[in-house]
Amino acid sequence: MPKEIETKFKITDPKALKESLKKIGAAFISKNLEQDTYYLSPKSNLALEVIRLRNINGKGIFTLKKAQPFKGSYVYKIRNELEVDVSDPQKFNQMLLALGFKPIFVKEKVRHTYRFGGANICIDELPYLGFYLEIE
Repeated sequence: MPKEIETKFKITDPKALKESLKKIGAAFISKNLEQDTYYLSPKSNLALEVIRLRNINGKGIFTLKKAQPFKGSYVYKIRNELEVDVSDPQKFNQMLLALGFKPIFVKEKVRHTYRFGGANICIDELPYLGFYLEIE
């Protein structure tokens, strides 16, 4: 299973961060409204796995993330991650419900995605929570 390494930070000045990314040569990739639905499976352990269906402009990405054994850092997360594209997220959601998966949380955000070196750099705007930087 491929590994994901990511870190997140709360930010207070997204405009300055975007200007800094431009100065260092980061490439702007996209701006999207994303809706993430998180599920609990009949066998889930929320501390050990994330099951998510992301809807971006009517297209979906289904993701399973499994935690790695703790290695002594709270600065970043390392998880095993599998993703698959979903052409019809609404129908896929119906399938998950029929299989006994329960939606437990829905999160919407506006995501600005940049690429620098081998990393994806995302600036997320979450209603009521503010702005976050994610580096993956």
